[in-house]
Amino acid sequence: MSGKGLITGKSSAPNKDKDKDKKKPVSRSSRAGLQEIYKPQLSLIVLLFAGLFHLSVADIGMVAQYKPPYLPTACSGNDPSVFPVNDLFAAAGEGAWDNGDACGRRYLVRCISAPTPGTCKSDQTIQITIVDSAQTSVSRSSRDGAVLVLSTTAFGVIANPSAPWVNIEFTQF
Repeated sequence: MSGKGLITGKSSAPNKDKDKDKKKPVSRSSRAGLQEIYKPQLSLIVLLFAGLFHLSVADIGMVAQYKPPYLPTACSGNDPSVFPVNDLFAAAGEGAWDNGDACGRRYLVRCISAPTPGTCKSDQTIQITIVDSAQTSVSRSSRDGAVLVLSTTAFGVIANPSAPWVNIEFTQF
């Protein structure tokens, strides 16, 4: 009975050639192996796309400036210890004030545009601390409706101090 099938009695040799043309089913273990091979590449692709959507985390708004006197403040009354030693501070506008929760918040701020070309010092980004509310500050803002009102020192670092306002990009940190 060598060379013949047990049931049909036919030789199994011609069937071997026929089976070569058929695709073999992929076993679960083979699929798992393929998934393991492509998993790092898929993770990298997902990470790259996530990075593209994470590029813009800053807000944009208009910033004005205000001059001394800076005391008293809505955050600390007459206590001058809330002012940073570098004088880079601001009063929060209505949208940023957050019912007083803005006191002590820190922002990275950079000038992005102004009505007059050349006003921004585009290579400058500053870190400011909120010490007051623009609506109740002793000194008035150079323009109403600003999201932040910077001290004259802070404003002068990012823009020409003679400008009444500029557009900024700012990020809380």
